[in-house]
Amino acid sequence: AVNSCSAVIGSVADNTDCNDGVASINPGATEICNFIDDDCDGAVDDGITYLVYYSDGDGDGYGAGIGANYCSDPGAGYALSSTDCNDGNSAINPGAIEICNGIDDDCIGGVDNGLLFTSYYADIDMDTYGDAFNSVSTCSGIPVGYVSDATDCDDSQATVYPGAPEICDGLDNNCNGDYDEGTVIATVTPSGVVQACKGDPAVLTANAGAGYTYQWYKNGNLLTGATNISYGATKPGYYQVQVNIPAGCFALSSATTVNISVAPNSTISAPNGTSLCTTVKLKLNYNVSNSYQWYKDGVMISGANSYLLLVTNPGSYYCIVTNNTGCSRTSAAIVVTSCKEGDIVSNEKTEMELFPNPTMNQFTVELTTTTTETTATIQLYSIMGALVFTSDATINDGIISKNFTLENNIPGGIYIVKVVIGKKEYTKELVVQN
Repeated sequence: AVNSCSAVIGSVADNTDCNDGVASINPGATEICNFIDDDCDGAVDDGITYLVYYSDGDGDGYGAGIGANYCSDPGAGYALSSTDCNDGNSAINPGAIEICNGIDDDCIGGVDNGLLFTSYYADIDMDTYGDAFNSVSTCSGIPVGYVSDATDCDDSQATVYPGAPEICDGLDNNCNGDYDEGTVIATVTPSGVVQACKGDPAVLTANAGAGYTYQWYKNGNLLTGATNISYGATKPGYYQVQVNIPAGCFALSSATTVNISVAPNSTISAPNGTSLCTTVKLKLNYNVSNSYQWYKDGVMISGANSYLLLVTNPGSYYCIVTNNTGCSRTSAAIVVTSCKEGDIVSNEKTEMELFPNPTMNQFTVELTTTTTETTATIQLYSIMGALVFTSDATINDGIISKNFTLENNIPGGIYIVKVVIGKKEYTKELVVQN
């Protein structure tokens, strides 16, 4: 400074400049960000806005660590954000897209978050069916050795999976909860219900197969020694067969029920004897449910289907009687002889029979005669003489045999059955019970 009464060149009256060597630094200057006290107020960069910058080591625009204050952009290697969760990898930052790689790409705190994860199941036996208890969940597609199906019931056996063919190996090949089913079939022929006759076994036969063995059962109990493919059942019950195949598997058949029926009585009687010197009548016990077929000398007699046979020729006669269960019995033969000279010839004789008598609502009229007539009239009268009904009947070889069913409104009591043949009448009482 100098004292002068006039202006001195290079001097000013103001002495507030804090750096007289730099023209831009003076009390009237504007403070800028340069780490200098530009306005000479004693403070460096005062009044300037400072921002915190963080180290951005990977240059992805996101920093990390402890920041520093800067009033201007420090340039490359710094960022205003401190949210980078891995500042050593530019692909990892809050602005990155999460991809399936097991890394938190977008720095939100979750690995592979927001991606679709799918469960896959180990397929150790490589049968394309997996083990539900051995799985992985991944967003990157199916891993080697895994499948999307979790229905394998045994992942250690390649022959075991849903829908696999069942084979005889002691395993549940098709995963349905059973094992070896269907590997062997057991059937009995005939099946269902079989009607047999006493003394004639019902032959039951199992299905055949190479090396098959068998065991028969009756009512669930093993039949000792019954190990052939067929079994003759002579007693009623239900029968099954167990079929065994060489591989060791077996199956038990459905039951076949065998019913045993008794054959009908087939004893022939000859009330008038067996000589044709009289009317020879061969009879069997009558049963409405039986059928009859007569034979002469071993040859079937056409139309001879009644329990009663009027014989006109000598020969050996027998009858096959069949009941409603199909059981038949053949009678012993009875020999009818010719009328020889000197034999006593009996007078004509007509016999009439009603059976059953008493009856509930059905009865049969049987009459034998030597008449030459071919038709007759059968009438039913009440005990008071009122006609109940009348019916025509055919006479075949001197025999009338006709069945009747009474109406439900006919009261019980005693009735008269009348058979009219030509000018002759034959009557007999019938007792109706209801």
